[in-house]
Amino acid sequence: MNSRLYNSPAGKVFDIFNYVMLGILGILTVLPFLYIIGNSFATEAEITERSFFLIPKVFSFSAYEYIFSSSTIFRSIGVSIFITVAGTLVNLFFTLTMAYPLSRSDFWGRNVMMNMVIFSMLFGGGMIPTYLVIRGLGLLDSYWALMLPGAISAFNLIVVKNFFSKCRLGWRKRPTSTAVRILGCCGELFCLYPNRSSPRLPYSTP
Repeated sequence: MNSRLYNSPAGKVFDIFNYVMLGILGILTVLPFLYIIGNSFATEAEITERSFFLIPKVFSFSAYEYIFSSSTIFRSIGVSIFITVAGTLVNLFFTLTMAYPLSRSDFWGRNVMMNMVIFSMLFGGGMIPTYLVIRGLGLLDSYWALMLPGAISAFNLIVVKNFFSKCRLGWRKRPTSTAVRILGCCGELFCLYPNRSSPRLPYSTP
């Protein structure tokens, strides 16, 4: 018995059309990257003379020599790594500290705040209002201007909030809160004492 599924002639034509279209889209996506790589190995004269090429006639490493002759490239890589790590930690801290109270049913005004979060996810101020806010806060030309505007992602906040709501301890509010206060913690999420781990976060792992 033939285990292969039967495909009609129309289905075969449709499959061929899909393969051709996806192949063209893939080539159009990769082509700009190949063009940039080819230009990076070409001479300045060839770039001026030829409008489009993927393989240069004469290979030259002058562009890479110019880039690595200065410490700017290494400083840029260091800043990128710092912004990525620090921005992730800032985003994680503010997302957790805002998502947990919103996950509690006894938190007053959480519906209003969740509506504000959803509204900010659907409607953004744009580039100019964001710039005006950053300038008003005095954050221009600082690393904080790259981290604080995205300190809380509305989508990530909703995901973490729903995750906290479905946690194993999510519906045991009163006993856990009382136990936490007896342990000497300032809240249910983070503890004042470094030798005592948070009673919430260990149970919030996947």
